Amino acid sequence: MTRILIGDLRTGRKLQDVSVLSATWAKQLNAAGTISITVTLRDPDLVRLGLRNVATPGKSFLAVVENDVVMEAGPIWTHDYDRDAGTLKLTAAGLWSYFDHRVLIPVLAAGQSPVGADTNLSGLWLGTIAKRIVQQARAHTGGNVPVVFQADEAGTSERKYLGADLALVGDRLEDITNVIGGPDIDFAPRFTADRLGIEWVMRVGTAAQPQLSSTRTHVWDLAVPEPSVRGLQVKRTAERMVGRAWATGGRTDDVVMTARYENPTLTAAGYPLLEAVDSSHSSVSVQSTLDGYAAEAARTGYKPIEFWSFEVDATATPRVGTYQVGDYSRTKIKGDPYVPDNVTDGYLRRIVAMSGDEQGRWIKVTTGEVYSLDA
Repeated sequence: MTRILIGDLRTGRKLQDVSVLSATWAKQLNAAGTISITVTLRDPDLVRLGLRNVATPGKSFLAVVENDVVMEAGPIWTHDYDRDAGTLKLTAAGLWSYFDHRVLIPVLAAGQSPVGADTNLSGLWLGTIAKRIVQQARAHTGGNVPVVFQADEAGTSERKYLGADLALVGDRLEDITNVIGGPDIDFAPRFTADRLGIEWVMRVGTAAQPQLSSTRTHVWDLAVPEPSVRGLQVKRTAERMVGRAWATGGRTDDVVMTARYENPTLTAAGYPLLEAVDSSHSSVSVQSTLDGYAAEAARTGYKPIEFWSFEVDATATPRVGTYQVGDYSRTKIKGDPYVPDNVTDGYLRRIVAMSGDEQGRWIKVTTGEVYSLDA
């Protein structure tokens, strides 16, 4: 059974169940998910609830619950009202989207300029650096949304974020996930212990295991006579293939830096030279960090990317709530005209996205390639 909840973003409390005409949700790895619901305002109960105020954009959140598991939750950003149809559409995104609206800067004194108000972090694992910049954002008045953190982890990484850059927290979190060996980051919603609210656990990969995943590998078998899986679709693309990766940075210090990384795998296999340029790291001033971005692009660009998506029965094994984005899975296939047979071990893949609707009968799972963590 699918439940749709509305609550107060700053506290995670004041939960209200909402009846919907339709709903969709999606969750993805290292990014904000989405939630969209449509309700009828010809329902007297919803009119009395007063969604214009109870679900105020930027102040309230939506949450989707399947089988008592919170699948996704985050700020409501837009209302779309249609008077003739008598409907109201609410659109929300995962909590990561909130940090796309927060500036990475310490708490400033009244009248203090951001110039020189830098954030310097060192002696930490990258995941803990990500934690620190979120904690700093929460230290501002009104910024303490309910986030639960895991323990610190020491390391050798360092980051200097210039106050004058006025960088967004969400952008810098994305940067951390994109560097080679960088951790996965997820804001996973859950019920509070008293079940009267929602809180978000900031899950970050560790130095020993940068990728977020459970210890269990989930199996979906399309080779059996009556599978609990339907609608397999495969997208294979060369858009992100790269044999020579470039990255640029240092522009905020008026010193242009470049990095280059070559992966000979493609040309050795007969492909023409393919190159890519990443110019999104203008604030990077450490050469090794910039080198890491270039190496990461080449690490995952040595072959066409395949995304497999299919729908799984929410009542079958593995059950909803036991698998999540980041987990590994094995997909067994037989007799397919495009995908070669593999019924013994199944294809090892990684869950990169999940989605569903108001019925909660089927969950769409998208899996991606599994790469070595080495460049």
